[in-house]
Amino acid sequence: PALLWPHLENNPCDVIICELNLPEYPGIALTEQIRTIYPHLPVIILSGCGSEVLAVAALKLGAADYLIKSPETIQSLPATIAAILQQRGLQLLPPDAAVEAPLHQHPWEQRLARLNECFLQFGKDPDDNIRRLVITCAELLNATCAVYNRLEGHDLHSLAHWLPSRTVQGFGPAEGHICYDVIKSGREAPLIIHDLQHSPYAQSDPNVRKFKLETYAGMAVKWSRRPIGSLCVVFQTHTLLSKQDLRLMNIIAVAISVEEERKHANEALTESEERFRMLVNASFDGVFIHQNGIIVEVNQAFANMVGGDHDKIVNRPLIRFVA
Repeated sequence: PALLWPHLENNPCDVIICELNLPEYPGIALTEQIRTIYPHLPVIILSGCGSEVLAVAALKLGAADYLIKSPETIQSLPATIAAILQQRGLQLLPPDAAVEAPLHQHPWEQRLARLNECFLQFGKDPDDNIRRLVITCAELLNATCAVYNRLEGHDLHSLAHWLPSRTVQGFGPAEGHICYDVIKSGREAPLIIHDLQHSPYAQSDPNVRKFKLETYAGMAVKWSRRPIGSLCVVFQTHTLLSKQDLRLMNIIAVAISVEEERKHANEALTESEERFRMLVNASFDGVFIHQNGIIVEVNQAFANMVGGDHDKIVNRPLIRFVA
């Protein structure tokens, strides 16, 4: 990539197409560098494998699109580029060019741009990020409602977003719910059910009749390779979901699983810190923790040794107490 920067400096371009598996430098890392130095330069990533985990990573870095290499993809690439440039107020070819570029922004590029916007709004709280993803899922699929159900024991903890703008949380028994069956099965493929009012779930799932639902599409969300929840969209009409709809939903489900992993890691770290703090406080030996010579924490035994109060010791130079 050392040759790329002077080339871009001397030869400005409108879009970059990046191979994911470069021989000397990973495409994801290169995308991150390009987006850092040229934040307004669109990057399209091409890959030979259809990993949604990599797609989430690429989109979080601001990639304009993540495409799986195939003859169809290569054939449609000019139209994809034209749509991305049109989105940014640019034009690749003259108006009378023969390429079948859309007159309006391509729905897929438009939806990816909205998903990118969601990722850019992520903060430190995984639950808040998951809430953003559920709202985005409902909007992008124009669903009556999008729901993320997390299985906790024998109950489902639900986060639902109803269009146009109502987000609600719920907690109740999992048995009988469609999403519970999706979680139990751990299936890789999405579960799609039409004509819900005449299905067994009209009796077992209270939401089906209560909200007059007709179509369901759901997929498992996994953590450490085991299903812990499900993401679903429901409609009050007979709705056919396209391959793009399901791919987009799968990307969002993977993004939720990443946030669940962060949530569990944060909880494990907090638990570890609490155990460490309890052991330190229970010790009869004086224990202190410092950073660059400034005390940041002490146990009661150390406070007793130096004859001071805990709050009056922290944030003071260590040399005052051990010299």
